[in-house]
Amino acid sequence: MRYTYLGDALTRPDLIGMQCDPVRRSDGKCVVSMKMATALVVDEQGNKHVVKRRRLRLNKKEDRMTGTTLPTNREHYAQMAAEHQIEAPIIRELGSPNWLPILLGLIDGLGYIGGSFAAWLMSEAAVPPNDIDIFATSQEGAYKITSALCGFEDIYESPQLSETAIGFSLSYAHLLPQNTLAIQILRPHASWLSFPQDIINAFDLNVSRAIVLDEKTVLCDTDAGGTYGKILRISDPVRTMTRVVKYAQRGVRFNRLELLKLFDAWDSASPERKAEIKTIAIQTEADEMPTDYRDWSNDNSEDDYQGD
Repeated sequence: MRYTYLGDALTRPDLIGMQCDPVRRSDGKCVVSMKMATALVVDEQGNKHVVKRRRLRLNKKEDRMTGTTLPTNREHYAQMAAEHQIEAPIIRELGSPNWLPILLGLIDGLGYIGGSFAAWLMSEAAVPPNDIDIFATSQEGAYKITSALCGFEDIYESPQLSETAIGFSLSYAHLLPQNTLAIQILRPHASWLSFPQDIINAFDLNVSRAIVLDEKTVLCDTDAGGTYGKILRISDPVRTMTRVVKYAQRGVRFNRLELLKLFDAWDSASPERKAEIKTIAIQTEADEMPTDYRDWSNDNSEDDYQGD
């Protein structure tokens, strides 16, 4: 293949390091956008992708001529991501006695505690979490973790199943002002192959990019657990916007340039993807939909006074 696609913070993990060739027109010229910012490429499986031209790198001549795929691309680009990550000590104790080792023992290596809860464990500045996310490394592991936790005396409520997660609540003492935390066991995404790196790279916001490695250590981005938010990747702009609002309500600040990423992601989505996102939003919020759309209008005027 002619090029390696480096990707950026918003790129799907499975596309980082992708080997690809340019798609050419009948006259031999590459298919690019009007502003020359993006190009149409085809990967080794014959799938076409629209990518940022400035993130394409020309492979060495000998690799192009022999058709040799660059060695260990996945490991190489995972290492690039890891350069922005550290292993931080856990500074909080969860109750007396500390029940984090108990929870890790029940997980028994079948998954990782990650997200805002993991970030909160290693940072005094982190916003308090409202749930515990456990990322299973296999489908079978998700059910084994659920079975182990449901046998634990501090677990209550029957597990609630969805396509991607298993949820219930954990009762604990002297952890946060409230006395329960919801637990989600998340089934692994099909693209996750390298654990825990692929899990942490899938998180969309910097403040929650953290994974518990053991009872003393968290693997996290250098700026995880803070109060300044950055959007690192967007799959569903509406879902990411919902998470941004949630974190903003808990004290995390996102500047306007970060918020513009949501609009860029929506604008760049295909009509089919936009329709899919709208369908998901309608299904998710069906009970909260207004019965009359007269309470909302699309006002394109420049008068942006909001009364604040």
